[in-house]
Order: sequence, then C-alpha cells, then structure tokens
Amino acid sequence: MPSAPGPSPARSGSARPAALITGATGGIGRALVGALADHRQVLLGRDAAVLAGLAEELPEASWVAADLSQPEDLELILGVGAALPRRLDLRIHAAGAVRVAPLEHQHPEAWAEALAVNLAGPAELTRLCNAYGLDTIEAGCTLAVAMEGGLASFGDGKKAIELLHEMGKGTPVGRILGAGTETAARVLGVRRVPTVKGQSMPAYEPRAIKGIGMTYAIATMGADHTSGYTIAPEILGVSGKVDQFDVDKAALVRNFQYATGWIDSTGHCLFIAFAILDIASGFEGAVEECNGVLGTNWTMDDVGRIGKQVLDTELDFNRRAGFTKLDDRMPEFMRLEQLPPHNVTWDVPDSTLDAVFG
Repeated sequence: MPSAPGPSPARSGSARPAALITGATGGIGRALVGALADHRQVLLGRDAAVLAGLAEELPEASWVAADLSQPEDLELILGVGAALPRRLDLRIHAAGAVRVAPLEHQHPEAWAEALAVNLAGPAELTRLCNAYGLDTIEAGCTLAVAMEGGLASFGDGKKAIELLHEMGKGTPVGRILGAGTETAARVLGVRRVPTVKGQSMPAYEPRAIKGIGMTYAIATMGADHTSGYTIAPEILGVSGKVDQFDVDKAALVRNFQYATGWIDSTGHCLFIAFAILDIASGFEGAVEECNGVLGTNWTMDDVGRIGKQVLDTELDFNRRAGFTKLDDRMPEFMRLEQLPPHNVTWDVPDSTLDAVFG
C-alpha cells in the first residue's frame, strides 16, 4: 500500500533547482539523490523508511512511497503534484524491476519483467532506429531533449518508443523530432542542447573528460568521438594514462585527429587504433600493409602528414561553407552548470580550442 507523502518542499522563495526522482530507493536512485543533494527533491519509491531516511539528509525534500506498477497506487502518485515546486528543473525516472536471485531460482514472471523493463525497451529503440533509418546517437539525444521539453518523463521507455514511431510515421511531432536534436530543442524551448555544429554528442560527458570535449568542439563534422578517440588515453589508459581533467590538450587532440584521418583513409575500422596505439610494431605493420597494397613507400612520419592533409581539406570545406572558429564551441549550459559528482564545468579556454588547428 502507498504511504502518505513526507514534508513538502517550499513551493516558492527557494533558489535551489528542483528535481523529481522515481525509483529513489534503488541503487541508481540513491546515487542520484546524493548527487543532487543541492536540489529541492521530490522522491518516489517503494520503501517508506528508506525514503524518509533519504529526505532527512536533504535540505529540502518530500517523498511518496508507492509502486509505479500498481494501479491502486495511481491516485496517491497523481497527488504528488501538490508537493511539487512551481518549477521542475529535472525529472528522472530511475524506477526499474530488479529481483536479485540466481537464474536457476528466478521465477519466470520475474525474469520476464526484468527483461521487459531493463532490456527490451533499449533493444526495441535500437531496432526502430535501424528500421526507420535513424542514427542512434542523434535519436537518443533528441529523445532526451523531448523529455526535457515535457513530451515524456526521463526514463519512460514506452513513451520513447512511441516518439520514435512518430518520427518514422512523419507526424507533426515526428517531423520536429526527426529534424534532430538542435531543431527539436529550438521548437520545444529547451536550452540544454548537447550539440556542436548541429550534431549530437555521443555518450562521453565533455565536462569531465576534457580531451574528448575538445574533440567534440573542433571536429569538422560536429560532435564526434570517432574523429579523435582521446578516451583511449584519458579513460582506458591505452598508450599511457592522461589526466581526464587536464585542459592543456591541444597537441593530444590534434595528433588524434591526424592519426584518425590516416586510419579512416586506409579503409580500416577505427577499432584497430586500440592495438596500434598501444603496440608500436602494430602501427608500423599497418603502414607496411598500405605500402604492400598501394605500392607506396610510406614511413611512420607520413601518417601525420597524410592525416593533416585530410583535415586541411575538411577544414577548407567548412570555411567555404561559412563555418568559423565561433562554431568550435561547446553549449553554454555546460560552461555554467556543474556536473556531479566532481562538480566540474566546461572550462577549456577558447584559445586552447583555437590552438588545435591554429
């Protein structure tokens, strides 16, 4: 049975941003509650005692113990609106189905529920992107902007699937979303727009990983991790470990751009970079392979030269198309809003971005 809500946060007079979190008593939910401790929070979850304990640790919080999957809880859940602040800055749907037990002891219904909630939704979204010819990264960011704009709640997989069908069918809403993240954000009035040059950012958060953020900013086609995968040294430690928070990475980003330009031109999958960046003989072997096929006499020194030629051609195209260094910039909200848990912003100077290609 649902429990009555705990103390309500003030509906006015507070400068704190406000967040609504479902599934607040689960592992991910609790982590989000802690990461957003500076927010006014409205918490939904199944365990009243846990919710009350979480709320006691927060400066402004209310809670409702209810099960989102139970129809009889619906009335109380809908009544949460009375406890909401006038403005909600975040709506996070972290509720899920988790019944921990070894597979051989798991009841078939529980197993089916877990798969339906936690796996089938993302899998179906990916399948629909393939069926409708949508890029999964762009579609994912567009759905996030749609949720930020109020078309769905964060984490609502069923609604996300419905919105993808709207895109595929070309309905009025579907045409807006189908135009991509940046256009959808303009129409919906969303200011948190994770794009550069109109292209959506992939999974890596640039505020916490400066090199990949610089790559997003200066890449000729817009935000694209595959144009210079600095995640390799920054996170994975491939070819040595680099501090992910260091902002002085113009040379690193430039070298990855040139190396990637060469790899792409050879026709190889970019995934060979993991091996050839970590094993010098592997990189030399890739150059020798090209010599054997093309009849060239390239050495390792030619890799940077050829990669630079590729990038110079792309940069020249962009200049002719009207792009300037002002387009090599990150979204404003990333410079202003801190990213938990390290509470960092995008703080790479524009002069460092401009120094990548000079």
